[in-house]
Amino acid sequence: MRDSGNKYNIWNKWDKLKTVMLGDCYSPDFFRDIKNKKIRSALQQISEETKEDLEYYESVLKDFGCKVLRPELDNSDSIMNYIEHDGTLQGNQGVPRSPLQPRDTQLVIGDKLFYTGMDHPSIKTALDEYCKNFDFMGEISYLPEHIYNAYKGDSAPDWPSYEEYAYRSHNKIPLSNISEICKELHEIHTFEKKCWLV
Repeated sequence: MRDSGNKYNIWNKWDKLKTVMLGDCYSPDFFRDIKNKKIRSALQQISEETKEDLEYYESVLKDFGCKVLRPELDNSDSIMNYIEHDGTLQGNQGVPRSPLQPRDTQLVIGDKLFYTGMDHPSIKTALDEYCKNFDFMGEISYLPEHIYNAYKGDSAPDWPSYEEYAYRSHNKIPLSNISEICKELHEIHTFEKKCWLV
């Protein structure tokens, strides 16, 4: 991003970089509650090394005069907040990915930021602190396939296929001919969309 009158200002890819968002990963402490020492240690080591690389990259960017925006993670959060006592994932959603790839769901074109709202909420928080002027890229009328399939799994054979679900959702018709499944899918859809827009 180049700072001029507008906060967001990218017209080409070769002008001097003035402002950039650099992602972040979960801290080693995020994995502190994993009981298996070998798994905990490996994840903490990966996290530590990734954080070191990000800090070095940030220092290089700053040495070149670049303002670096960073998403902030809750240091009290733990991986176990997303896992049930029996070791299964809560709600089949998995652990939210860290905000390591802020370009995946945000894009600046000209003087506009286009934001999908489908990434770690700390990215949007950092962007709001920088400049709240962004365009939401339309309401997404159905869940991404990987999220839908994570809920469906093998235990829901009566659910519609993903293609049928997307078609029904996009065309605003009942998500299933079975009322219980229709209600269940509607609740999941509503919950997930709230998560996107946090």
